Amino acid sequence: MDRGNYKMLIEYNINEVEINKAYQNLYVDIGTIHGKRVLNGINAMIKTSTKNFTIDKFILAFENNIANFIRMSLGQSITSVKQSLIKYLLEEVIKGRNEGLDMRQIAGNIKKLVNSRNFYRWQAMRIARTETTSAANYGASIVSKESTILLEKEWISANDARVRRKPDSFYDHNELNGTRVGENESFNDNGSMLRFPGDPDAAAGTRINCRCAMSLTAKLDQNGDFIFR
Repeated sequence: MDRGNYKMLIEYNINEVEINKAYQNLYVDIGTIHGKRVLNGINAMIKTSTKNFTIDKFILAFENNIANFIRMSLGQSITSVKQSLIKYLLEEVIKGRNEGLDMRQIAGNIKKLVNSRNFYRWQAMRIARTETTSAANYGASIVSKESTILLEKEWISANDARVRRKPDSFYDHNELNGTRVGENESFNDNGSMLRFPGDPDAAAGTRINCRCAMSLTAKLDQNGDFIFR
């Protein structure tokens, strides 16, 4: 690395393919675990084995949809992570140059930084919180679409002082708490539409660091019975 090529080298070595794999692994792990939990709750509610929604059907639906979901809904987030990492490292180079270090010393400092426990720590924790919420609720959304009965979605907030609410926030998850919509409808958070809490297609202000969940409730007919598909 020298003064003429450091920007190109840093950009080249931040691999978007690897970031994509990390996102996919997180969504598969968290999404399927939570989806199975929600699925088991629905089956316990139905209590009719012949009409139960099987784990295999859920896993198949999840696997058939996850790659497209990541490509369509998370592509911008993955690119943003890549750009943030590049910016973070370029700033370290500029910092080193301002301190009078040569490129060999700067490269050594970057190597130590990248291998340290605190590298990108605050940003990584924010990403992990945000995407864990999204992954879990995405898994629940697949259950909703594939279930053998018609369902409604209900927004569940964390119900603590950290939940975003007006007037401190433009978005209000405290107000959304308990809101129900149809399984193919979206929640409306002050004009930002969310398929589920943490929806990556929603505005950053309603998504980042969200800890809300989504429960699924059976939609009943006029006699109070489940509506099977």
